[in-house]
Amino acid sequence: MPIAGTEGAANPFFSPDGRWLGFEANRRLCKVPRDGGKPLALSDVAELRGATWTARDDIVYAPGPTTGLWKIAADGGAATPLTTLDFAGGERTHRWPHALPDGTGVIFTIGHAGASSFDDASLAIANLTGDRRLVLQHATDGRCLQGMQMIWARGGALFAAPFDAGAARLEGAPRMVAQGVAMTATGAAQVACSRNGVLVHVAGEAQTLQRVLVTVDRSGSEKSRHMAGEMLEEPRWAADRSAAIVSVRNRSSDLWSYDFHRGALGRLTFDGENFAGIWGPGHGVITFSSSNGGPADLFVLQSDRSSRPELLVSSEFDKVAGSWSPDGGTLVFTEYHPATGADLWMLERGTQRARPFVQTRFNEYAPVFSPDGRHVAYVTDESGRPEVVVVDADDTGKHHMSTDGGTEPVWSAEGRELFYRSGDRLMHVDVSRGIADAGMPTTLFEGSYVKGTVTLANYDVSRDGSEFLMVRAVTAAAPLSLRVTIGWQD
Repeated sequence: MPIAGTEGAANPFFSPDGRWLGFEANRRLCKVPRDGGKPLALSDVAELRGATWTARDDIVYAPGPTTGLWKIAADGGAATPLTTLDFAGGERTHRWPHALPDGTGVIFTIGHAGASSFDDASLAIANLTGDRRLVLQHATDGRCLQGMQMIWARGGALFAAPFDAGAARLEGAPRMVAQGVAMTATGAAQVACSRNGVLVHVAGEAQTLQRVLVTVDRSGSEKSRHMAGEMLEEPRWAADRSAAIVSVRNRSSDLWSYDFHRGALGRLTFDGENFAGIWGPGHGVITFSSSNGGPADLFVLQSDRSSRPELLVSSEFDKVAGSWSPDGGTLVFTEYHPATGADLWMLERGTQRARPFVQTRFNEYAPVFSPDGRHVAYVTDESGRPEVVVVDADDTGKHHMSTDGGTEPVWSAEGRELFYRSGDRLMHVDVSRGIADAGMPTTLFEGSYVKGTVTLANYDVSRDGSEFLMVRAVTAAAPLSLRVTIGWQD
């Protein structure tokens, strides 16, 4: 029976007594009585990546795809952070929390930089004060059941083992309890388990990470499809749109070039993990991040590979290039520091000495220079969720662009518009009268295109602003059945 007021709801979860349902709708975390009643909004979310209701009447949730976990009382109130991403340690997302049976904490999934899928994620336990301990590597969507069993997913299969939650360790050898479990590319296993141990799962294949590049016009109509491959991301058009650079993650991560006229794909990097490529400084030059067992440093490379990659800036922390100034003299980039999180730095070309630009206790990332070089747009989570702001390049003024969550800012070539992502919506802001007199954000189009992380925008804009280069996931066939497993604990 449909529950009134839950139209468009997603990610449902029960309260421990079964009397309430939590869910996400219209970018809000909500709850509603199971037998019907008025839904109550508890908190804003950007794009929920799991929520759970603890026995102590707290709700722990992941408000976005690139955040830590947050906690809020089930009766409402102020939401507070529960876990913080360890950027320096390579963490890029905390998601899919599940309450421990005794209500003392949650088990959750950690996604790592450079991983080709959530099969390479880790599971950890966090108590309700935020202290956490690693439980298991190479697993996703774990949950601890009554009787101290833990189940988790990997590669379309469910595994289980006896588990000591207090010591945060497995007490026996893992065993497979179900195969052919539908899994999403976001790391979620389509499975539920009752208190008496009955498992039910959606039968199907784990979703592959096959993706395709598409061009989309301002109305949201797809104009053409281009290259396909595993884990395509971070496309960047060349100035004349004849080619693009993309990151391709499989067993390793490398930069490739794609020729739109010939349909030809050429590999640009070969050694280590290489990602987050941008054009510049100068014609035919690419700046990118590269790691070979240590921190990701910044390098430059000729797109025709006429010379070897040249080190641009090195430090003990991971770095991701954001944008070159229009004159090619200054690079703004993100550095991930264990104490301050993601910060913005600037490098003056030729000096090889970087300086902090925006460095706070919050996370700042995805910086891009405006076409006139006077401003930098970036993402900050200082409000508790990601928002797009613009600062003057001399850091003398700050202007808020997004109003309901925002990530992945990109300027139009003439600097009259600023684009960004908000959930499935591509937004734009009219800044033709100046940053201080920017218009209200409006939706340009909406579509289920693959979103970026905390590195670069996962799309690009043509110079005339008429088309967008987006990444679409190749959807799998819909599963057709539910399967029930009993007696697996024996």
